[in-house]
Amino acid sequence: KNECEWHDTLDYTEAEQVYYYGVACDAQGRVTSIVMPNNGLEGTLPPEIALLSNLRVLNLSENGLYGELPPEMSKLIYLEEALFAMNKISGTIPDYLDTFIHLKKLSLLDNMFRGNLPDLPHLKQMTHLDFSN
Repeated sequence: KNECEWHDTLDYTEAEQVYYYGVACDAQGRVTSIVMPNNGLEGTLPPEIALLSNLRVLNLSENGLYGELPPEMSKLIYLEEALFAMNKISGTIPDYLDTFIHLKKLSLLDNMFRGNLPDLPHLKQMTHLDFSN
C-alpha cells in the first residue's frame, strides 16, 4: 500500500466529524491529513514535513515527540488543525503560527514550551486553542 491507502476510520464525536486514523490524500494523491494520536511515535518532527504542502490536518498528540517545531512548518499554509498535545516538544511557541490563516484547532497542551505566547491576530477562524500545561 502507498501512503494514500493506509487508514482506518476514527470517529470524533465532538464536532460530529469523521477523520481517518493514518494518512489521507486528495484525489490527486497529495497528503492532506496525518492523524496518528497515541501511536508510539518518538523523535523530532522532521523539516521535510514542509514537503506536504497540501496538509490540512496534523494530529500527532499523545506520542513521544521532542525538540522544537521546525521552522519549515511555516510552509504548511493550508493547515486547519495542528494537534501536538501531550508530547515533549520544547523551545518557544513559533511566531509563524500566525501565518496559518485557515487554522481552526491548535493544541500544544502538556508540552515543554518556554517563553511568552506569540501574538496571533490573523487566526480569525480559530475555534479551539489550548496552550495549557
